[in-house]
Amino acid sequence: MDTGSESSPDDESTYASLRELSDFDGILTTNLWERAVAFRAELVEKYPHDAAAMLTGAMALIGATPTAGELPAVAAAVMPELHRNALSNARMFLVRGSTELAGRLQMPGVFLRVSDDAPKPSSGDLHFQSAHHLMPDSMVGLGPFLAPVFSSLSPHVWGINIPRIGGSIAIVFGESLPGRRSFAVDLLDTASPTGNETRADPVGTIERSAFRDALRWWASRLDLLLSHATEPAVNSRDGHWEPGRAQQRIITLTQVFRSCQALATSSDDHTRRVLMFNVLDQLPGLNPQWNWSALTKPKAAVERLDKIRLRMPASVQTVLLPRAERAIEGLRAVAEGFFAAELLDGDGIRLPDKAGGNVTVPRVDAASEWLRVLRNSTHGFDQGLTPRHGLLLEAHNGRVPATVADLAWLHLVYLMAYPELLGGTAALMARRRADTSA
Repeated sequence: MDTGSESSPDDESTYASLRELSDFDGILTTNLWERAVAFRAELVEKYPHDAAAMLTGAMALIGATPTAGELPAVAAAVMPELHRNALSNARMFLVRGSTELAGRLQMPGVFLRVSDDAPKPSSGDLHFQSAHHLMPDSMVGLGPFLAPVFSSLSPHVWGINIPRIGGSIAIVFGESLPGRRSFAVDLLDTASPTGNETRADPVGTIERSAFRDALRWWASRLDLLLSHATEPAVNSRDGHWEPGRAQQRIITLTQVFRSCQALATSSDDHTRRVLMFNVLDQLPGLNPQWNWSALTKPKAAVERLDKIRLRMPASVQTVLLPRAERAIEGLRAVAEGFFAAELLDGDGIRLPDKAGGNVTVPRVDAASEWLRVLRNSTHGFDQGLTPRHGLLLEAHNGRVPATVADLAWLHLVYLMAYPELLGGTAALMARRRADTSA
C-alpha cells in the first residue's frame, strides 16, 4: 500500500496507514528511542548528503519508534529530509502482514512440542519456542522475505525495508543506487580476497514507476508463496498433518531467502558461489523435481526465465530480471572453460560412462556436472571422486564467472512467479512419489 505524498512528504496525515501496525509493547531495549535519535542526529550532521547515512538514520528512528501511533509523525519528519539531502524521488510504502499468517508460521513449532496434549496453564510461552530463533524476524515484518527484492539489481540497491510488528515499512528510492563504493571503507574490507569480479557496473535507464511496480508484484507473490508454504494439506502424509515436515519446509524456505540476500550483499565472489551452492541444495527440499540438472543447465534456466516473463509485467522485469539474464550468460561461459583438445569432440566432450567406455556429452551438460564437482568440494568430496569427476577437473580451466552465482536469484524469482509449485498439486504429487520410492 502507498503511504506518504510525493508532493508533500511532510504531511503527517498521508502516513495515517502506519497506525495499522502494532506497538512494541515494552519489548524494545531501554532507551533505544533516545539512542536512535542521537545516532540519527550524528549521521545527519556528519554526512548530510550521503544516502547510506541518511537511510541508516531513518531506519534507526523508524525501527525504534515505540508505538504505531507515533509512526506518522516520525515518517513526516524523516521523508522530507531524505528528499532534500539524498533521495529526491523516495517514497514510503507499507507492506502489511497478518495475524493469520503469523499463526500459520508458528503453528508447526507449537505442535512439535505439545503433540496431542494441550499446554499446561503454568507452562508460560515455552511451547512457542521450537525453532523460534531460526526465524525470529520472519514473525516481525517478514524481514527475510522482503529484503532480497531491494537488492535485485545487486550490487545496486533501490530500496530498504524496516520491519515492524504487523508488517514492514519500505522506502523505495525511485532510482537504483550503487550499493558499494569502489574502495575499502572499513579496515576489515581491506582484508577481503582480491580478484573479485563483482562490481557496480552502470544500470540502464529504469522508469521510476517500475520500482514501485516491482515492490507491489513481490508483495503480492509473497502472499501466495507463504500461503502455499504453510498449507497443511501439502505437509500431510496418509491424511495426517505432520508438524515436523511443515517446520522443515518453513525453515528451508526461510534459508533460501536468507542465502539469496547474503549472496546479493556480499562482495566476495567465493562467498557468493558457496551461497549459490547452498540454495541449489535447498531447493529440492521444496520441490523434489528440482534436481541438479534442472537447476544448472542453460536450456532449463532459459525455459524458467521465459516462464517468469509470462507472469511478470514488463516494467517489473526491468528491475527483477537483469541478474537472472546475466546468470544464464555466465552459465554458458562455464562450458567454454573445457580446454583439453584431446577430449573435445565438436560441441561435446568425451567422458567415461558407467559401463567403462566413453560417451560424448554436450559441453553445456558437462559444465553442469563440473559445477556439481565444484559444489562437492564444499562437502570435502565426502562421496569420493569418480574417474569421470576427475577427468572433468582435469579438462576445465576452473574459471567461474561471478554472475553464475545469481542462478540462486533466478530460481528464487521463478519460485515467486510460480508459488503453486511449492505448495500446489504438482509439488504434492512429486512429494508423494518421493515418499513412495523411499
